[in-house]
Amino acid sequence: MKFDAVIFLIKQEEGQDELGNSKPAKTRRKVYANPFSIGRSEFYNASQQGLKPELAFQINTAEYKGEQKVEFQGQQYDVYRDNSVGDRTTIYLKARIANGRN
Repeated sequence: MKFDAVIFLIKQEEGQDELGNSKPAKTRRKVYANPFSIGRSEFYNASQQGLKPELAFQINTAEYKGEQKVEFQGQQYDVYRDNSVGDRTTIYLKARIANGRN
């Protein structure tokens, strides 16, 4: 299995600026992944929850730290589900909408 797609796992934490005010801080990590297509049953199950799945990637389980945001080809996505089996984890993504409705 080739892991030839580059994705960025994004972790968002609360930080502080120099005055002590709360400020979100993001860290990005580059990870190699294997793209998957969304299957019919996954699409159906997600739509039952009001979600619209866009992409799925398989990555090494050791590299996934529970990040809830992913960047792929300049577009940001939210992780709505992950599934770990052995040393592989599949993350399922939905598109991010600027107004936050998604």
